[in-house]
Amino acid sequence: MTKCKICGTKFKVSEALCDDWRDPLKSFGCPKCGTFYKKEMRPKLAELLIGGLVGAGILTPASQLYIYALRSDDIRTLVLTSIIIVSVFTILAAWHFTLKSELDTSPYRRASGVL
Repeated sequence: MTKCKICGTKFKVSEALCDDWRDPLKSFGCPKCGTFYKKEMRPKLAELLIGGLVGAGILTPASQLYIYALRSDDIRTLVLTSIIIVSVFTILAAWHFTLKSELDTSPYRRASGVL
């Protein structure tokens, strides 16, 4: 669900207005008030790099240490790697939901009333 910054209406992506699907400034609008937002459908390169670095640089070694701790009955390493894994997943989930909620208002606005 997306919440309009202007009128507060919550709407799904499938309910959004689209005046021109080729123009990202005219392809995602509030069905109630007609305010359009810049909808970037492609992930940004920085987001992909951060996700890859976190996955390869933190989660992979932490997962391998966790498996090693399970096999060797090392409780301290097991607890510490569990904390690392849960913390990283929590941070990534919070980051993901904050990125999805940010909408930039488009300069395009429907001139006449909404259909």
